[in-house]
Amino acid sequence: MAATVTVRWGPSLDQNCRGWFGYVVWRAMGATGGTFAALNSVPTKELSLRDNTVKRGQRYRYYVVAMVGAVASKPSNVVGITP
Repeated sequence: MAATVTVRWGPSLDQNCRGWFGYVVWRAMGATGGTFAALNSVPTKELSLRDNTVKRGQRYRYYVVAMVGAVASKPSNVVGITP
């Protein structure tokens, strides 16, 4: 059964990301392990992103990075959710 998760974050405070271009959200399946993959290939300037590809009962983990060109900030904390 399909579900939706909205990932929200605050602006990057990473000093190396002044003049940021946008944010990329990364997701992995499962409580641990797994490979993180970018949800959005083009950085978003929004402070949230909707993931419409999740399934109810499956555990997902997310983190966000700010982008300046091809350079990424330090990643945010990883958060997990089971929709």
